[in-house]
Amino acid sequence: MPLFINRDQIFAHQVHLLEHKLRSKEERILELETENTLLQLRLAECLGKLRHERKVELQVQRQNHQQKRKVQISTHAGLSKLLSEVQILKQDLKKVFAIYVGFAKELEDHSNQLLTYVATATKSIQGPQNNDLQKLRAEVTALECHLQQEKERCREERVRRRLLHNTLVDSVTVNSTKSSSPVGNKIFEFERVHGPEDSQETVFEEVKPLLTSLLDGFNVCIMAYGQTGSGKTHTMIGSQSEEATTDVQDCHQGIIPKAADELFRMISEKPVDSHTVEMSVMEVYNNEVLDLLARDEDGATVGVKREVITTSTGISEVPCLTYELVRSSAEVMQLISAVLKLRSHSPTLVHMDSSRSHFIVTLTVTSKSSDALAIARRLQNARQDVQRVSQKEWWSPRCRRAASSHSSSPASSPSHSPCHSPCPSPRPSITQTPLKTKLQLVDLAGSECVGMSGVTGAALWESSCINRSLSALSDVLGALAERRPHVPYRNSKLTHLLQDAIGGDSKLLIMLCVSPTQRFLTESLQSLGFGARARQVQREPPRRKNMTLKIKFKSTCLKPSVKFFFPLDSKAPNSQLSRGDDYEVRTYHATNWVSTAVTGMEQDPAFNTGFRRLFKYIQGTNEKKCKVEMTTPVSCLVEPGAGPACESTFTVSFFIPEEHQADPPKPTDPDVFIENRRELTVFVRTYGGFANSENSREELLKLIESLKRDGMKFKEAPFYRAGYDSPFKLTNRRNEVWIIQEDE
Repeated sequence: MPLFINRDQIFAHQVHLLEHKLRSKEERILELETENTLLQLRLAECLGKLRHERKVELQVQRQNHQQKRKVQISTHAGLSKLLSEVQILKQDLKKVFAIYVGFAKELEDHSNQLLTYVATATKSIQGPQNNDLQKLRAEVTALECHLQQEKERCREERVRRRLLHNTLVDSVTVNSTKSSSPVGNKIFEFERVHGPEDSQETVFEEVKPLLTSLLDGFNVCIMAYGQTGSGKTHTMIGSQSEEATTDVQDCHQGIIPKAADELFRMISEKPVDSHTVEMSVMEVYNNEVLDLLARDEDGATVGVKREVITTSTGISEVPCLTYELVRSSAEVMQLISAVLKLRSHSPTLVHMDSSRSHFIVTLTVTSKSSDALAIARRLQNARQDVQRVSQKEWWSPRCRRAASSHSSSPASSPSHSPCHSPCPSPRPSITQTPLKTKLQLVDLAGSECVGMSGVTGAALWESSCINRSLSALSDVLGALAERRPHVPYRNSKLTHLLQDAIGGDSKLLIMLCVSPTQRFLTESLQSLGFGARARQVQREPPRRKNMTLKIKFKSTCLKPSVKFFFPLDSKAPNSQLSRGDDYEVRTYHATNWVSTAVTGMEQDPAFNTGFRRLFKYIQGTNEKKCKVEMTTPVSCLVEPGAGPACESTFTVSFFIPEEHQADPPKPTDPDVFIENRRELTVFVRTYGGFANSENSREELLKLIESLKRDGMKFKEAPFYRAGYDSPFKLTNRRNEVWIIQEDE
């Protein structure tokens, strides 16, 4: 049977297959196109992210660049300012050195003049007898030797001043040898630093000037601070052996026995029975004050608990405290040797004989002045002024307060007006109050780390009390340094007891004792930090306790009872009336000043010229040929000229001390004169550094701006410039500008 193939079916089948392939290809093409579109979208998204990240990166780089630029600008400005300050300091040092060279040149000229006088005198007596000629030659030789010694002393002084220029203050450097220690290296600056090689005598030489201040009428406090075992008791008392406590000449004696020796040595040079010394000894143990000189019924010394109170005058006192009259340093050390046996001690891992209490020795010096009658005579010479005081009320604020208190008493009614009719001259009756000054010598207990000392039980409580009291002392110094309105004296019996010494008018010296070993690095840093805070405390200048003379005036018309006080220190008498934010209002009372006027175009050369004239006056260039005590401030009245090209007048003045106020020595230099300066009320701005025409003008403009801001009435010219320090003092200098208050 024949086989027939249908071509149409074959073609149709092939067409169907091709159409199926075509549809498959088209679907594949569609899938690829979709995938391509997705890839393009993803590519666009990635490009967008890349552009955004690039933009953020550029912005971050721009900010970093700007920050670095700001840092570079601020660093450059700081370095420029520091460089300018260094240049100013160099200029100030050059000026100081120039002044010193000028003084040395004047001394050399004076020496040459003396040699010329000697040579002239030698020629004029060539004819007299041979004995006189030989005597004169011997005197000339002695004078030449003296002048040679003076030149050698000047040379040594010049070398010392040059060293002083290079080293302004002593410093302590703390080096940490541990690489992991976060402390690193730190530098602390202090007034004086003594190393282990310095002897007790060397340390005491720094303390000795304070004992002179004690007899001059100032309270003095010397305290030793540091960790346990750092040498505080050795510094204050010295060796604890029997030999050391009985032999007052032993080189290992501390500040207390040496201070007692020096005090009684100075008293021995005074008139007999003019000074008496009383002694008290206390310890602060576990925040309790114990009187170590108190005796029981058998006469043995026992520690009796006492309380600290604050009197109505704001002075801290210990009622019922035992005082022993001592007449020599041997008696002082005998009492100290006895009470040291009562002081609390206990061994620790740090120190085998650790003191567990604060030890306070107080020497009270009572002085009876032999000059009271001389002062009384000066008061009698001034009784006409006192009568004018009682009518016009121009006396000091203390007298004004005394008068107001009497006016409020029943004896004087406010309705009674003062009598202006002629009155008999008042008759003063004068009584003298003895002067009492205190020398406080404090051996503080050592701060310690409980973990290192290994104390437990009662010793742990002692350590806690010691650390709390020392922390309270640090808080008090911090409050004083920051001038807070409240100072926490009563947080501890120690600070309450030493309130007058820390924040009062005493001269305070703190001896920091530190260990040089790496083991006690933390405690050493804590002690040095305490000393750094103590240096930041800016206290009012210590006030000198003066003999008070009470004057009672009896008259038929006026019956005032006034206490009149003479300022017996080296500062011009003044009263602070009020304070602004950056200035104070001060009144200088009517007194005699020695002055000289210099005309010129610049302040500084004129001031130096005037200062040298007045310096010669106080060194004896006056009719009495007597030396006059140097006083502060040195004021300069600046009276500007009529125009920029006109000369100004500069009047440089010293206040004449009280002992010469009634009859000032007349100057022999025609350019120097005695000025009876009237009462003057001024606005005062204080600043530091070396004063010159530039910075005094800047401070003057600041003061004028402050006074205008507060609406004060004042005169812009003339004005005063005042200084308190010698040209050789390089740090902590005090300068002032004064503007005269305009009368209402």
